[in-house]
Amino acid sequence: MQCMKIVPSLSFFSNLAAFTLVLACSLSPLAAAPTWEWVQSVPNNGPASGVTVDGAGNVYWSGEALSGKLGTTPINEPNIFLSKLSSSGAFQWSKLSSAANGVYLVGSALTIDSQSNLILSGSVGNSSTVFGSPTTGAFTAKFNNSGDLTWLRNFANYISSTPRSAVAPDDSVTTIASFGNQAALDSFAITSVGNEDVMVLGMTSSGSARWLKRGGGTGTDLANALVIDAQGNSYVAGEYGYKATFGSFVTPTAAYQGGFMAKYGADGVTLWLQTAASQIGGYCSIGAAVVTPDGNVAGIGVFNGTIRLGDKTLTGSDNYSSLFLVRIDSTSGAVTSAEVIVPGGMSETRSAPLFATCDKQGTLRIAGSFLADFQFDDNY
Repeated sequence: MQCMKIVPSLSFFSNLAAFTLVLACSLSPLAAAPTWEWVQSVPNNGPASGVTVDGAGNVYWSGEALSGKLGTTPINEPNIFLSKLSSSGAFQWSKLSSAANGVYLVGSALTIDSQSNLILSGSVGNSSTVFGSPTTGAFTAKFNNSGDLTWLRNFANYISSTPRSAVAPDDSVTTIASFGNQAALDSFAITSVGNEDVMVLGMTSSGSARWLKRGGGTGTDLANALVIDAQGNSYVAGEYGYKATFGSFVTPTAAYQGGFMAKYGADGVTLWLQTAASQIGGYCSIGAAVVTPDGNVAGIGVFNGTIRLGDKTLTGSDNYSSLFLVRIDSTSGAVTSAEVIVPGGMSETRSAPLFATCDKQGTLRIAGSFLADFQFDDNY
């Protein structure tokens, strides 16, 4: 498990691919190679699954700790960890969940609010004490900049995908997960229709539930990605099985698994739904989402066979999944463009997640994993 810092450049993700054995690409002309500043690692541990940076350049890091030390903090049992590193890579502090009864522990997502408070989402397998709070299943927790727990909310006992959170401009929090049976927080409760449904939870900055929404149908429905725009609207992306309902919107029937993106207002109302419906037994999933500088949104996903996105059709490989990019008007939900980025060779998002960022210049950077040789422009 390692945390790395480099001096940014447009070629960062292309160079990172060789180091981490994942696909990573920058959708802009490549510049000079990056300069590596430091690498921090913890041997003999589980995956690091969250990273964020504050305005002073400090790095915050989360994941699963099994043994050894985080700086000077000893690890005596499996834990979810949260650490602060200085801009030069030195450990400032580390917090461990101390979930001794948790068979399965994941600190799956980490983000930061405008006051440099940290929002960590994760899950545990059994009833456990997580960061001092009794917890079962999925949770979202808030820590101050010194690593002190402000609040922790537990909302679902059974989840099939790791929860993820994002922070709105007013520091309210949205969390997504794929759940079975029931999810509940404060006065809100939802029940799944199929084995796995999509959960979208809105919370205040103090951790109180504002709203809780379910999406999906009788098939397998997974929440993969979440992004919030400057107006506090949440965009949730993932995949649905055959046919699903999100608010008042119903997906077209997919041959197997189809991709989706749904927009939720700050009040939790579903404003639109866009889909990438698979055709003739194909598979499709949107695994990452970004807000672009013009205020619209883009989804990055994988598919095989043929998919339909609005009035556009894409055809990819039948043997391995292809990587695609779809741009969507954030007001109407209409697809403005769609293209295949990598024709074949990709992993499915349920076994290998996608990640994406978009900077102020509109440069989109994507990270994921691949199963076979592929070509991206002139790069293999």
